[in-house]
Amino acid sequence: MPVEQELLLFLSLLNSDGKRGKVAFPITVTSLVERMVEGGDLEVERTPASLAALTRAAAGDAVIFAGSIGGGFVFPDFLPAYDGVTSLCKLLELLGPVRKPPKPSS
Repeated sequence: MPVEQELLLFLSLLNSDGKRGKVAFPITVTSLVERMVEGGDLEVERTPASLAALTRAAAGDAVIFAGSIGGGFVFPDFLPAYDGVTSLCKLLELLGPVRKPPKPSS
């Protein structure tokens, strides 16, 4: 899966889970993120295109997620820095309530 799709997947799951707060992305991330949060409880905060700026924003008030095109994801409620294991755990947590149709019986 391309890394920008992973970022959009996280955003979609956060939005559908009813999360509230800010999500931070560098200016290099697609403008689709703004359209995805319209009408929801998430607010997009844009940062300069650097790791330092993104992690600084992630440590700010009400930021619940930060992500970059390079595949780095930040969940500031746990650690305001990239963490692959935390990203995997959060992905599983967000996927838990997603309903999928049952597989047909053979």
